[in-house]
Amino acid sequence: MAARRDALLAHAAGLRGAWAGDKPEWDIPVASVGTRLFLLLIPHTDGRLLANVKLDPEDVVAVREAYSWVEPGFHQSKRHWASIDLTSPDYCSDDAADMVEDSLPARPVPPDPTRARGRPPWPTPPAPPPAPPGGGDGLTTSRRGPSTRTETGSPSPTASNAPS
Repeated sequence: MAARRDALLAHAAGLRGAWAGDKPEWDIPVASVGTRLFLLLIPHTDGRLLANVKLDPEDVVAVREAYSWVEPGFHQSKRHWASIDLTSPDYCSDDAADMVEDSLPARPVPPDPTRARGRPPWPTPPAPPPAPPGGGDGLTTSRRGPSTRTETGSPSPTASNAPS
């Protein structure tokens, strides 16, 4: 089954404008064009390996009726996604590759100039900000900006309410 998964992912990666790799927050292999996913390789809860492809609604119905190894999209919209059972003995790699090609977005997605080639199109989680040295400066920040209170909670002499 790993060979089928790898072959399908490699096929997807070779398509026009496609990128294939892991989506870290889901921990699954995917293929996308820009930020549009068109192939997800998902382990089913019963142990089967599924390849979800995004198709036109009419095509989803047609492939589900035509192939015993295609079913409604697992963990996806059943209207737009179909799941290919990579563990099925009836699986046909050529037909599965055709479905992956049909799943490719029809319109080219413009490249994101902020991303280097070969990196995933989705952002990585930001690193938490560093803690201020010494445990902070005693000021808090709100929508209105830094507070004018000192560490003891009394107004600062430089505050706008200080006597003039």
